[in-house]
Parts: sequence; C-alpha cells; structure tokens
Amino acid sequence: MATIKTEKGSDMISAIEAINAINDVRSSEVVVATMTANRYWESVSNNQEMDLPVFGAMGKA
Repeated sequence: MATIKTEKGSDMISAIEAINAINDVRSSEVVVATMTANRYWESVSNNQEMDLPVFGAMGKA
C-alpha cells in the first residue's frame, strides 16, 4: 500500500486503500458507510445487499 506523509511526518494510507482493505477481509458483515467512505464503497463492495450508505449524517450522532 502507498503511504502519504502528513504534516507531522506520520504515514497513513489513502481512504480508497483503507476501504479496499476492509472489503478484502469482509464476508457477510453489514457495512454502514458514512462521509468519505461513501465516495468509494459502492464501487469497491462485493456484497452490496449488505451495504447501508448514510448521507447527511454529520453531527447527528
């Protein structure tokens, strides 16, 4: 996986790489995707019947 240098010098993976990593180990779990994950999850998911995208929920918890 490619890493991104942050201002503080730590390494992190991109959002799409994180989502791919989650999808790689997912079996029949429900995924509740919010915010950034919603940009990518539908194109990555291999089990869309178990996906629950949530839009407009920032600050609603």
